[in-house]
Amino acid sequence: MFIAAASLSISITGCGTSKQTTATKQQAQQQSVPQEINPAVAANADVLSIKDAALLLNNPEKADSIARANGYTVINRYGVYRVETYAKMLYKNCTPAKSVGKNLYDDTPKPRRKGTSSYVAMMPDGAESIIIGVFNTATYQNLVEQVKTAGFKLDMPGDEDAYTNGRYNIYCYSGRKTVRIEKVR
Repeated sequence: MFIAAASLSISITGCGTSKQTTATKQQAQQQSVPQEINPAVAANADVLSIKDAALLLNNPEKADSIARANGYTVINRYGVYRVETYAKMLYKNCTPAKSVGKNLYDDTPKPRRKGTSSYVAMMPDGAESIIIGVFNTATYQNLVEQVKTAGFKLDMPGDEDAYTNGRYNIYCYSGRKTVRIEKVR
């Protein structure tokens, strides 16, 4: 009887301590989440950097000024037929895909033959997601290195490698050479 009472006492006490420890760990994690992305790798000057993409994600109202500062052209309401409708499509050294209706295109922007081509797709308000698409491997690898050196940890490898830092989730898809940035929900 004494042993049963002692083990019950220990298990009840243990549960209370466990909750405090978990709460303390969560608070410590929240305090250690970086507020700004600062990659150690220099960004390719011809493509929107991961840091600027996070700025764009946090301040979508500044999309036009960020686009101008980085040399991008903006199309509002860019719909890809049967795929997605984006609030804004920023593109640089690209041409928009074939138009199939008002604000509707058959694909994402296409690269030109010369120069480094890229596009930035902004999801509609509330989705809190941005996609950076590039067309050559070296530029894509530069974006991935920016992610890796900015303190992001590989969360889930696969076709689309998932990285996180507690505030943002970044998904790198080498098949289409895209990097998708989302706020952690």
